[in-house]
Amino acid sequence: MSFADFLEVMHLQTRAEDLPKEVINAFQAADKFRTGTIPARQLAHMLLHWGEQLSNKEVEQIFREANVSPNGQVKYEDFSISEINKEAHCHKTEKFIFTAVYLQ
Repeated sequence: MSFADFLEVMHLQTRAEDLPKEVINAFQAADKFRTGTIPARQLAHMLLHWGEQLSNKEVEQIFREANVSPNGQVKYEDFSISEINKEAHCHKTEKFIFTAVYLQ
């Protein structure tokens, strides 16, 4: 099975599962104060260094599209749902999902 085929299967599987909820649960487990946010700097570090690591360029692109507040916080629920639902970034989305699930 090629990597492209694998991603297609994973994409179809995510539609059958409640993957956004799993990813959000992973973030909530790390959210000690239950603010619903994660510092952008911390999220970037996780995406660059944990699990299936993203490149600097991939993280920069994701952050350009993310809703980062003026105080540097990312609402992880909105961020997770947005990234998972993006068809155009299937490969990056899969990497993001694997990283988030790795947090659990």
